[in-house]
Amino acid sequence: MIILGGVATLPILAFVGLFAFFCLFVYLPQQYEAAAVARLSGSARRLAIYDAFAKQIDRHYYDQSFSGFDWPKLRREWRSKAATEPDDIELYDDVFVQIVQRFPSSHVAVTAPSALIAHAKAAATTNPSGAICTQRDAGMEIVPIRRGGVGLVVGEVWPASPAARAGVTPGWVVPSGQWSRVRGGGQFRGVFAPLTPIQMHAFEEGGTVQVATSRLQRVAFQYSCGAPVEPFETRRLPSGALYIRFDAFQAPILNKVEAALRTAGDHGVVLDLRGNPGGFSKLGLNLLLPQSKPIYFDRNSTGRHLISTDTRNWRYTGPLVVLVGPGSASAAEITAAVLKRQHRAVIIGRRTNGSVLGARSFPLPDGGAVEIPVSDVEMPDGQVLEGVGVAPDIEVFPSLADLRAGIDPALVRAERELAIQAAKGR
Repeated sequence: MIILGGVATLPILAFVGLFAFFCLFVYLPQQYEAAAVARLSGSARRLAIYDAFAKQIDRHYYDQSFSGFDWPKLRREWRSKAATEPDDIELYDDVFVQIVQRFPSSHVAVTAPSALIAHAKAAATTNPSGAICTQRDAGMEIVPIRRGGVGLVVGEVWPASPAARAGVTPGWVVPSGQWSRVRGGGQFRGVFAPLTPIQMHAFEEGGTVQVATSRLQRVAFQYSCGAPVEPFETRRLPSGALYIRFDAFQAPILNKVEAALRTAGDHGVVLDLRGNPGGFSKLGLNLLLPQSKPIYFDRNSTGRHLISTDTRNWRYTGPLVVLVGPGSASAAEITAAVLKRQHRAVIIGRRTNGSVLGARSFPLPDGGAVEIPVSDVEMPDGQVLEGVGVAPDIEVFPSLADLRAGIDPALVRAERELAIQAAKGR
């Protein structure tokens, strides 16, 4: 028999205690709840999943006062809607997604079970009427922005897209909109409040705009479902500058970004973050800033922690322009804020989303998950970005005429800015 000293046994006992706690109070209750839901069907199943979703928010939301937001009322109203949903797919699409868009803070999100997603994709390949499309297929991105409240706005409209042909313009406010599946693709029906660039600026800054009911525009159009858009793209622009678009701050994608940056040359780089919802900002900033550079503070239940870049041997030091917009969120806007404060890049486009809270994923009994914010980000000068976003150095609101002509005005302006920087450097 081996006798362990008292001190040496402490880490072991602590581990055993934590493991026992996890099994008794986390794992086993989750397994029991999952088994109970698996036996249910119809409205009883939908309500059980919904109640679990609401309970996770009740327990873990970082601001238990909900900043004055009436979460109990919203929870009650949508519970009755959940009971009428015909299947689990509609529960996620028509209830959970709608709820998370109404939260005054960012990073409240939901992910459907992988089995449910796989089933939906299989159904789409065999039944055109059940085709699954993305907003990118429609050619526009409608995003919630939070400036003391939640409003939906047209974040981006891609040039020569179905949305552009239908007359949708970036910056318009969206009082209501509905996505639906139709044979061979999707359909959007919505009501838009057309705004002038001055009104768009005011609204995205957090102001209010008044639009007469008679000026509201109803728009409906159909679109085909295309292949998924790759999360990384790079190409040479006519000016010789290197264009890089990446849609997530994740290691495999940032490895591709680094490889592209190493080929940049003397004409500079355009980083397109307009459709980037985030990830880990430090992964990108490591490639653009000096090593061990303080970049921001992370604030959570344990205090305020300084985050700095890593120590590494290579970084891109050439001319840089970053494209942003309301679809730029989390790590994308933290990156833009840091680069702007460090005078490392020129930021072009529109104000970012203002969604920078740190979040954790919590399981649902059907295999899905709900993402809930648990921490905040603060810049070294004390400024917070949540609910505020990052203002560009150069603001660009694309016109409908440009979009229908296949022109991306923000990208055009980025090339011009790089040319100006190059001329100054000569």
